[in-house]
Amino acid sequence: MADKKPVSVGKRLLFIFITFFILFLIIETILSIYYYHQYGNSKLASAEFLYGIRNQFRPKLTPYNPENQKKVRPDSSDAFNDLVTKETALSNVYEYEPWVEFKNIDYKGSYMNISDKVRKSIPESYINPASTDTLLIYFFGGSTMFGFNVADFETIPSYFVEAYRAKYPNAKSIKVVNWGCPNYYSYQELMLFTKLLIENHKPDIAIFFDGLNDFWFGKMNYSSESFYSFYFRKSYFAKRPPFTTDKWFTDSLQALFKTPVGMDEKTFSDQLIANYFKNMESTKRMATVAGTKTYFFMQPTPFYKYPNQQKDPMVFHDTDTRFNYIYPILEKRADSVVNFSFMGGMLEKEPLYPFVDGFHYAPHIHRKMAAEMLSKVEKDF
Repeated sequence: MADKKPVSVGKRLLFIFITFFILFLIIETILSIYYYHQYGNSKLASAEFLYGIRNQFRPKLTPYNPENQKKVRPDSSDAFNDLVTKETALSNVYEYEPWVEFKNIDYKGSYMNISDKVRKSIPESYINPASTDTLLIYFFGGSTMFGFNVADFETIPSYFVEAYRAKYPNAKSIKVVNWGCPNYYSYQELMLFTKLLIENHKPDIAIFFDGLNDFWFGKMNYSSESFYSFYFRKSYFAKRPPFTTDKWFTDSLQALFKTPVGMDEKTFSDQLIANYFKNMESTKRMATVAGTKTYFFMQPTPFYKYPNQQKDPMVFHDTDTRFNYIYPILEKRADSVVNFSFMGGMLEKEPLYPFVDGFHYAPHIHRKMAAEMLSKVEKDF
C-alpha cells in the first residue's frame, strides 16, 4: 500500500482559514439576528459584540461610588455618604418636558429633593429684617449647578446664600432658585429661561454656569439638540418605549463626543464656541426685555489646567479632548464680554480631591465656585 502524501503547509493553512471563516459567518449570522431585533444596527454584529464587552470594563460616566464620597468628606459618617450616593442614583431619572425635551422627576429624600424642576437649596434665602425688598436669583446649568452627587445643602446656590449672608449681613434679602438639570447646556437653559419668562417669572438676577456639556458633548451644542434627542428618535421609529439598557443609548452617547464625519476638529470647535456665545446673546436679549440682569460663568473641567488629573483616582483621565483648544480662546475673550467670567483655571493649584466622580465636583469646590460668583454679582446688590 502506497504511503499517503503529507498535506502541504499551504493546504493546512487554507483549511484552517476556511474553517475559521465558516465559523465566523455562523457567529456573525447568529449575532446579527440578535442585534437586528434589539438595536437595528448595520455594523458587523461580531464587532458590536466585542465592543459591548469592552464597554463593560470602562468606567461609567457617573459612577455611584460611596467610597468617593468618603474621600471628599472624610469627616462625614458612612451612613451619610452612603445615603447621598443612593439618593443620587434613585433620583437620576428623567421625564418628557416641553421646550427642553426632558427634566428631572420629582424626588423626595433625606438629602436629595427635586420638585417641579427645582432642586432644593438649604438655605434657600437670607432674610434681613431691615430690608424692604428681596432679590430673586435664578441659577441655571447642567449637573454641576444641579449638584450631582452632593446633598441639598452642598449645592452652589446653597453655598451662595451662605456666602452672601456672611459677607453682606446688612444688605438686601435674597432668595435663590436652582433650575440646574443634569445634561443641560446653554441652548436648553435659554429655552428654559424663555419659558419661565413667558410664564411670568421675574428674577432680578440669572446666573448661568456652563462648559463641560457645551464642549465635551459637542454634538448637541453643534446641532442645538438635547442629550437624548437621537435616543428619542430611535425609540420613536422602533415603535416601543426606550430603555437605558438599549444600545441606542450607548450609541447616541458615544456620538455626542465625536467630531462630525468630514469636519476637522478646529472647524467643529470654532462652531461650538460660536454657538455658545450665540446662546448667551439670545439669553441676554430675553433678559433685557424682562428686566433681569444676567451673569455667565465658564466652569472648570478635569481636562484643562488640572495638573493632578492623571493621579486623581476619581476623574476621567482623557487627554484627547477639545478643551485645550477651546478654553484658552474663552479665557482670552472673558475680559471683553460683559458679565462673562472664566473659571476654567481654578483647579490649577487645588491640593485636595476636587471631584466626587468622573467630572462632578466635591462640596468644597462648590463653596469656592459660589464665592467666585458672588464676587462678580455683588455689584448689583
